[in-house]
Amino acid sequence: MTARPSGLPDSTGAPASQEFTIREAEPADERNQPRRIPRTDPHILRIVAGFLFLQHGIRKVFGGLGGDQVETFFSLVGAAGIIELVGGVLMIAGLFTKPVAFILSGQMAAAYFIGHAVPQGHWVWPIMNRGELAALYSFTWLFFFANGPGKFSLDAAMRRDEGDADPLSI
Repeated sequence: MTARPSGLPDSTGAPASQEFTIREAEPADERNQPRRIPRTDPHILRIVAGFLFLQHGIRKVFGGLGGDQVETFFSLVGAAGIIELVGGVLMIAGLFTKPVAFILSGQMAAAYFIGHAVPQGHWVWPIMNRGELAALYSFTWLFFFANGPGKFSLDAAMRRDEGDADPLSI
């Protein structure tokens, strides 16, 4: 491709009236390409986060894993325990992922503000109100609400059975 400069000398000092050639870029070598994240990574995150979340539910509902069992399930802590227990299992399995992730994200956002930000008086810095785990869970579940469960899930298996054209989408 040939181009004519716009009146200014180029970096080599060639006069503006002289033509120069722009070379086409050579194809990039595969060794120089950045490593792409494997498509299994979001699935691993969903399963591990669901497993960790399930443990919070076990502590509240059953009093296991060193936790205190709630006295009544008709309290905020009791309802949170049931949501964490059932939601954790469903997230591990990847079943009803988007609606469950939406509920879990909302629960963790509420837990952040009700249990951490308001009582501690520090709204902006989760590390100061000890709400960093609630904030992290909230955004993790929001990610799965927006992106879905991935191909290693019961949701994806049901889509494949129904003949979905793209069962490998995340």
